[in-house]
This record gives sequence, C-alpha cells and structure tokens, in this order.
Amino acid sequence: MRVGIETGERLFAMNEDQRKKSQIKIINRLAGALAHNKRVLRQKHQQNRHIMQTSIMLFLYIMAMTVMVMAVGDPLDGLLPRA
Repeated sequence: MRVGIETGERLFAMNEDQRKKSQIKIINRLAGALAHNKRVLRQKHQQNRHIMQTSIMLFLYIMAMTVMVMAVGDPLDGLLPRA
C-alpha cells in the first residue's frame, strides 16, 4: 500500500513536462501491449480455424473409408474357414 502512496507522491512532485512525458510513455506501452495482444489473438484464431478444418477433413475421411468398406464387403470373406 505504501508503494501506491509513494508513486502518487512522485507524480505530484513532478513538474508538468515530466508528468506529460510519463503519461506519453505509459500510453505508448499500452499501445504496444494492445498491438501484441491483437497479433496473438489473430494467430490463435488462425490456429483454431486450421484445427477445425483438419477435424472436418479427418471426419470425412473416416466416413468415406467406412462407406467404402461397407460397399466392398468384408475383406476377409472367403479367406477364413466357416466355424
């Protein structure tokens, strides 16, 4: 709690020019943080889109192979003796 008071005292102890420079520095750092977050969110969105596309393609592949096996029949039919 003392840190906040010291920081406040330091801000009030600054002259107008120093206070403006400090505020500009804070604003620039916040803008940089926002730009970084925007890049990270865009990358995550693209990764999620690729995961969804891959999942759909894998599902369609499995369905196609299932239909193909059902259409062709049992591949071991006739190779094994009847019980």
